[in-house]
Amino acid sequence: MQIYVFSSNNLTNIWAGVGAGMWAVSLKLAKNKGTITKSQRMQIGSVGVLYCSETEEFTTPFLVKSLPDTKKEISHVWDKNWGLPFKIAPLGSPIKRLSKNVVAKELPSVTSSGKNWNKILYVQPNFSFQPSTISTEDWAFIYASLCD
Repeated sequence: MQIYVFSSNNLTNIWAGVGAGMWAVSLKLAKNKGTITKSQRMQIGSVGVLYCSETEEFTTPFLVKSLPDTKKEISHVWDKNWGLPFKIAPLGSPIKRLSKNVVAKELPSVTSSGKNWNKILYVQPNFSFQPSTISTEDWAFIYASLCD
């Protein structure tokens, strides 16, 4: 199955996005033609999860509720303007978090393949809207760890 991983610099931005029921990316990424193209491939109902680079933790799996809007900038949720906004249905909250160190040791695809966790779950911002392929066992692990 596929999962979209979206990174944030801090938990404050994650709380804001989850509370608003939406996510977006930096304007720099939002203006990149490759990012725009990839964003239009994401489908309603797709599965995603957020990653905080500050704490190095995953949090708040979600379902995608709308396609990214290529013409809209969001200025009322975060401290800066953000682009390619889309609606999300959170399946948990940022209260629950999963350390990259735990993922590195316990994610089923890591333990079975020997790959590094970040070769399975793409957390770098330049991979926004590029899905990671995970097993159903990986999703069960993420879901059990982070969902309400």
